[in-house]
Amino acid sequence: HVPPTADYSSQKMENLEDRICMELRYIGLMDEDVNLTSREDDEICSEIRLLQKQLQDRLRSNNEKRLKFYDLAIRNMSEKRPELLKGAENRSVEQIYERRKTKTKGRRRSKGRPRGRPPTTPATPTGPILPPNQTIE
Repeated sequence: HVPPTADYSSQKMENLEDRICMELRYIGLMDEDVNLTSREDDEICSEIRLLQKQLQDRLRSNNEKRLKFYDLAIRNMSEKRPELLKGAENRSVEQIYERRKTKTKGRRRSKGRPRGRPPTTPATPTGPILPPNQTIE
C-alpha cells in the first residue's frame, strides 16, 4: 500500500512544470521567448527551494510513519478479530435464547385451558330438562 504523497518525484515535478508552461503560453499569459532554464536565483526563489526541500523531507518521513502505523494497525486488528468474533457469537446465542424463551411463554398460554366461557353446542341443554309435552308457565 503506497501513500498518495509518495509519488512526488523531481521527474514528475518537471513534467508538471512543462505542462503548466505550455498551458500558460497557449492562453497567452506567457511569452514564447521566456527561458525558464536560466533562472535568476533571488531571495524568494532560494527560500521557495529551501521550503520545497523541507516539504519533501517531511513527506518522506510522514509516509514512512504512515506505513509503520498501517502495518501496526493491521497486526492489531488481526489480533483483536478473534475476540470480536467471539463476542458476536455470544450475542447471537443470547438473541436465539431470548427468542426461544419468548416463544415458549406464548405456547404455554395457548396450549393451556381455554379462557372464558366454553361455547354452547346444540346437544347441550341450556334450561331444565322437561318431558317433551310439558312447558314451563
